[in-house]
Amino acid sequence: MSKVKTWIWRLLPSICFEFVGIMEIIGANYLIGIPFIILGLTYAYIGVNNYKKQKRIWEEIE
Repeated sequence: MSKVKTWIWRLLPSICFEFVGIMEIIGANYLIGIPFIILGLTYAYIGVNNYKKQKRIWEEIE
């Protein structure tokens, strides 16, 4: 059951990266902010895919 919740731990850094990226863009540091936003979106994508994959595996087991 604990492995099902690991996707939440992947979404936490994505939220942090998005926040830092937005703060850097507000501060006019575009070259630093844009990569942080891209990294945050990538982590969110990985987290959601991990959730879907684990949900499918647990449904097959049950």
